[in-house]
Amino acid sequence: MGNKHDKLAKWKEILLSKKLPSSFEVWSNMNKAKLNDLWKMEIKLEDTAFGCQATIKKIKLNAAIITMSINKLNEIESKIKKSKAIESQKLRGSGNKCRSQWSLIGKVVCHNILKFNNTNTDTNMS
Repeated sequence: MGNKHDKLAKWKEILLSKKLPSSFEVWSNMNKAKLNDLWKMEIKLEDTAFGCQATIKKIKLNAAIITMSINKLNEIESKIKKSKAIESQKLRGSGNKCRSQWSLIGKVVCHNILKFNNTNTDTNMS
């Protein structure tokens, strides 16, 4: 419905139908107060769809780590260290002091690898 002819035809159709326009209500003070309360609400990331997806990805990552062989875990740890080194060089070059995404992911993965290795060592020794 992009050209003028189509729009005029649609407008003529609306006028000929003799339908009343859609109704609406003027906002009351109570409606405005409710909206204002909603604006003031603090929404946590974990309460959003994005937060739920992130939690699911973390759970899947942990499940994947638990089922991986030690060699595969070491390979991933090596890749993370290389990525962190590259990211660190980029951050130093740009003067950006913020924590990189790889750094945070690397910490989570390395923590899980160490935890997994420790539990495997404990169960293998007993």
